[in-house]
Amino acid sequence: MRWSVVVLTLIPTLAFAAAGQEQRLCAAAIEDGALAAEVELLASTGEYQLASADQLLTLDCDGETLLTRMIETTQAENLEYAVIDMGANVNHPLIAQEGGKLTVVQYLIQQAVVAPSVESREFAMDYMQELRDVDFNPNLLSLSMN
Repeated sequence: MRWSVVVLTLIPTLAFAAAGQEQRLCAAAIEDGALAAEVELLASTGEYQLASADQLLTLDCDGETLLTRMIETTQAENLEYAVIDMGANVNHPLIAQEGGKLTVVQYLIQQAVVAPSVESREFAMDYMQELRDVDFNPNLLSLSMN
């Protein structure tokens, strides 16, 4: 009986702690080069575990995805870390939209048209092309071999 009370008491605390780590990741995503350091710090302390690059890219940052934040703030190094270093499949449906899910590449194409600034639209277009290039994104080699 006492254990169930302890467990039920800890659930909101654990949820709050995870929310705090998610906010740290969202903040790091819009700072030059900060995302890799924050992910590694959280992983090394065991405070927060990300299951995949997909989970990181779709992390909710106050109503928008972490990927959207990186596009809007043109964070090249953070985007490359999340997609290339963490091994995201850019051709796998991931970003929820009305009517289904878009792949990272499809989402970048969409953002190249609808992003709020010229800089972020150009950034999305450039990275849509870069992430589809095997020389830039070596993860594509392993995806083509599967």
